[in-house]
Formats: sequence, C-alpha cells, structure tokens
Amino acid sequence: MAHVTVRLPGLLSRFTDGERQVTLDADSVEDCFDQLLETVPALEPHLFDSHGDLRAHLRVFHNGDAIDLAIDRDACLEDGDTVTILQAVSGG
Repeated sequence: MAHVTVRLPGLLSRFTDGERQVTLDADSVEDCFDQLLETVPALEPHLFDSHGDLRAHLRVFHNGDAIDLAIDRDACLEDGDTVTILQAVSGG
C-alpha cells in the first residue's frame, strides 16, 4: 500500500475537523476514494451523486495533473503521491 495525501477544498474541511488534508494508505485512485469515504463517510454526498459519479463541479488531480476519475480510477499510487480534490468556481 502506498502512503498518500488527499487534499480537500476548504468547504469540505468541516467534515475533517478543519483539516484540509487526509493521509491514507491506498494502491490506486479508486482505492484512495474508497479509503477516504471509509475514513470520512460524511464526504460521500458532497463528492458523488446518487449514481456514484463524481459531482460535476469537482476536479481531481494526481500529483498536480488533472485526471478523469471515470477513466483513471485504476491509476496506481506510490508513496508520497498527492490526490487533490478541487471545486470548480463559476459565476460572473
């Protein structure tokens, strides 16, 4: 298992006692999300819709590179990797 850091948007830190990052052990991006939801189950409705798809206003990055969770779920993680979840901002 790889020791990875998940960075969360500030608005979701209320579910992690104010912490904006969570450290997990995971082998793949999918495993990382599984572990994150096991550790902080209250995040699930804020990250995924009722069909289990990542909410449209969220973006995921692996070590700074944008990934498509639907395609890159099996991407392998290594010790020290970072998975960042960002909320898209829109408006005018």
